Amino acid sequence: MTALLHDALGRGGPSLVRRTRALFLLLALASLAVAVAGSLPGSPAPAAGLLLASAVVMVLAWVHRYRHGDEVTRLCWLECLAAAAFLLACSYPVTGVGVLMALVWFRALYGTTLHVACYGIGMSAAVAVAVLLWDRVPWHTGAVPAAVLAAALPGVVLTTVVARHLAVGVVERDRAHRCGTVLAELAADLLAADDLDHVVEAGWRALGDLCRVVPGGRAVAVGTGDLVVGRVGEFASVPEVLAVPGTAVLSGSPVEDPAVLDAVAGTPARWWAFPHRGLPGRFYLGAPGGLPDDVVAAAARLRDKMALAISSVTRQQELVVQASTDPLTGLPNRTAFTAALAETVAALRPDGEPAWMLFVDLDDFKTVNDNRGHGTGDRLLRAIAGRLSASIRDGDLFARLGGDEFAVLLPRASEQTAVDVAERLVELSGVPVELDGRPAQVGASVGIACARPGLTAEQVVQHADLAMYAAKRHGKGRVHRFTPDLLAADDDATLAAELRVALAEGQLEVLYQPIVATADGRCTAVEALVRWRHPERGLLSPATFLGVAEARGLIVPVGAHVLARACTDVASWYDAGHPVAVHVNASAAQLSAPGAVADVIRNLVEHGLAADRLVIEVTESSALDTPAVRAALQELDALGVRIAIDDFGTGYAALTALRELPVDVVKIDKSFVTGAATSVADEAVVYAIVEMAHRLGLETVAEGVETPEQEHFAGAVGATSVQGYLHGRPMTAADLTAWLAARSPVPVG
Repeated sequence: MTALLHDALGRGGPSLVRRTRALFLLLALASLAVAVAGSLPGSPAPAAGLLLASAVVMVLAWVHRYRHGDEVTRLCWLECLAAAAFLLACSYPVTGVGVLMALVWFRALYGTTLHVACYGIGMSAAVAVAVLLWDRVPWHTGAVPAAVLAAALPGVVLTTVVARHLAVGVVERDRAHRCGTVLAELAADLLAADDLDHVVEAGWRALGDLCRVVPGGRAVAVGTGDLVVGRVGEFASVPEVLAVPGTAVLSGSPVEDPAVLDAVAGTPARWWAFPHRGLPGRFYLGAPGGLPDDVVAAAARLRDKMALAISSVTRQQELVVQASTDPLTGLPNRTAFTAALAETVAALRPDGEPAWMLFVDLDDFKTVNDNRGHGTGDRLLRAIAGRLSASIRDGDLFARLGGDEFAVLLPRASEQTAVDVAERLVELSGVPVELDGRPAQVGASVGIACARPGLTAEQVVQHADLAMYAAKRHGKGRVHRFTPDLLAADDDATLAAELRVALAEGQLEVLYQPIVATADGRCTAVEALVRWRHPERGLLSPATFLGVAEARGLIVPVGAHVLARACTDVASWYDAGHPVAVHVNASAAQLSAPGAVADVIRNLVEHGLAADRLVIEVTESSALDTPAVRAALQELDALGVRIAIDDFGTGYAALTALRELPVDVVKIDKSFVTGAATSVADEAVVYAIVEMAHRLGLETVAEGVETPEQEHFAGAVGATSVQGYLHGRPMTAADLTAWLAARSPVPVG
């Protein structure tokens, strides 16, 4: 009774149907109690016994129906008989008719409309029987007037019709609410999904909840090869394989031949098939009374939500793999290796076995790459990577750091084991690889460093890098173990190792110097200049480390960092109303590296920049000496990226550069601009460069302008723009933003 009251009052969150059923059951019980209280006093013993017995039967039937929420046909006929007996036991038929009305309201919330109609007919028959037999029971005298029957029967019929109509509305509203709740809870659950198992479990729970919306609802799912992977609801028996004919459908549809499903369910039902999206197989949903349209729609939406979540999780997992995988070789990349090394170093114990890092650098790979092309070089790298990775022990990690550099992590090994592995790598690297019918051969130099407690992962990498360069200095194709004297013996190697750490930890900064138009003083562009915020030595100029970066194969990642940062900043300035272009210096190694043009395109697209917002600066010699650089510049020019010749006039082939390269901007070397004040020859050179550039339709930038007199001279000779300390030293992006906002154009010259 307590649970019934809680449901009727809405405590505990019962469904709308459950709450309505509880209210109508209380109404029926109250009506029955009133009728019994009115008829029981003064009734003879047989009448009282029949009254109580029939009341008990009806109450038990009501409670059974309420608790189980289903319809039992035999129970309905028993109720009708009990109702007829109850009416005959009452002191007057009208006394029991109120109970029948309340009972019809309660009964209208269960089963199908046909069941409710039959129930109404049964109750009408009970009234008729009671009226007709009234004068035949010993405790009644006289017949019941026909008017009583004529008044009672229409009331029962009308009550049945109205009650069922309202009940159908309540049931549909409740079902729609429960379907919506199932889908909302599924959506919330899928938001936190980070793997396919989570998605499948959440979807299966939601499907179970959806089955409980429909009386007798049940579902079974099959996967690859029609193997049963799960079920919800009552089934007589479920085989391992469930092949249902005619279910190879593209979207949810009724099952035309449900015999197999009926057999495993143990009862006839109406079934729908819903093929999975993103997973193999399908699920079948059915119920003996059929599936309402809103439940079918909810099942389809459930399937679609799961498909979307599966797609999202799969994409996330692919991105995670891509972020830690080298696209060329399929090996773990630098990020994955660094993370694994850091984890290994953190777990080291003083009394435990040490870990070792092997730094592998291929010897003479650049020769093969340059002579036979980047495509052949890539295939050679894949072949060598596959051969070396197959040779290491289980539990060890083999990764590609970039270019022709690889690394091996031996989490637990002796020094001799580390040496043996390294020597095997050197041996295998020297085996020729057949490419396009010709052998390609490289070697390998390997540096070994011990990872012991007290060292950081960065220090281990630095030590292995120094050892590898020591192996190269001793003749290549050999193994060298790190010793402390290497730190002092090779400052360049130390700087290179520290630069690798700087790249990984974001120590490189990009500063910007304004380029100002001589015509109106507007800032039309800025030049991106890299600096190194060294943790111990402070801010380092590019002269300190770019030479080492070039020699040690680090200039490409350094250039990529500057390009990405410059595109990010110039996009933010454009959004703030400062449409400046950005000049980015590019070395020959950077422009000739595979994917150089693609990297430029990716940065432009990623930041929504027009191609002419980017100016690539090269020197005369670097552009003319390397065919790959010229080809890259031609591709960039075709894209709309502008090309500038830096330090023009200092090379040996300035005129050749203007004739053979797709140049847009000529930057006059600062030595000529500075010397023009005192040297007639330098002044003549500046005049000649500007005049020649104008005739070719090129812009000119006078570099190194530090005084108003130099700026006036540049404007007088016709230079398009000036750059130098007069308008600003290299500054951070934030400082340049403030500088741009505060500056008002002032004509110069």
